[in-house]
Amino acid sequence: MSTNLRITYLRDDTVRVQAIIKDFDGALYDPDENIVVVYDPMGTNMGSLTAVAAGSGTYTADYVIPAAGTAGMWKISWKALSGSYPARETIYFLVGE
Repeated sequence: MSTNLRITYLRDDTVRVQAIIKDFDGALYDPDENIVVVYDPMGTNMGSLTAVAAGSGTYTADYVIPAAGTAGMWKISWKALSGSYPARETIYFLVGE
């Protein structure tokens, strides 16, 4: 199996991202708020996603790539807010022609 495998999504595919949120001690916790935003390859905000709890400290969010979506590298920005310590993660995925 190739170690250079890259997953490419196509228009109308559903991308599912998962966040496992831990505190500084490594314990799972549920943040006060999750902010999940999708950006197309041009940096255009394509909207917010709803984070769904899948267990303690574990969340998923789904995004259906538009039929007219631009090919290229897309970005999902995930920010978990709890008190004054936000946690951020950026996920990239490729959309093919």
